[in-house]
Amino acid sequence: MGDADGTQGATGLMFELKFDSSVFEQKAKQLQGALDQVPFALSQALNEAVKNTRQVLVQSTWPTHVKQRNAAFIGRALRTKFASKRNLRVEIYDDLGRASLSLHADGGVKRARKRLAIPPGGSVTRTGRGVRKNQTPRAIIDRTPKRALRVTPKGIFVGKDGRLQLKYAFKAQAKQPADVPFRDDFETVMRAELRVSFPAALARAMKSRRT
Repeated sequence: MGDADGTQGATGLMFELKFDSSVFEQKAKQLQGALDQVPFALSQALNEAVKNTRQVLVQSTWPTHVKQRNAAFIGRALRTKFASKRNLRVEIYDDLGRASLSLHADGGVKRARKRLAIPPGGSVTRTGRGVRKNQTPRAIIDRTPKRALRVTPKGIFVGKDGRLQLKYAFKAQAKQPADVPFRDDFETVMRAELRVSFPAALARAMKSRRT
């Protein structure tokens, strides 16, 4: 049995695909390959597939579904463990444990170390990429005259027309929707890549076996 999975350490995110090795043995027979070369070829195919899958997660899956503050973050966070012919297992895992990747994948409750700033409906302007830069909590605090600004344990208030308007409420936790299809993309790309990489890896293995 071979498997491919991605883990995010302490936060519990795991992508998993399992493959019955007999499927690859049957494919090897169709390609007139030696069965003793299947473990090595499969390890090479898994490694090629997981490398390309990570590239998709980094370059497409994450940046097309979230507003990136640091474009280099996801490439630094996602790391890969490769297979050998004796251990047909590959992993894509989060090496940093930041940005709540598991919550972006599965949804759940996001808990803050200190507090979360949550804008009530209609209090700020949103775009397809999130809250406008000039309406983030930091931007509001920086650009609002001190006489019109109130920052209390309950939230950030801005004075307008003689009344204080709540721009952001401070909360200890908030719901995080499942907004990044890590699992679907992982499974789709891994399966597609293996269909291509295994025959090529087996051909290379057979060629080296004859030489």
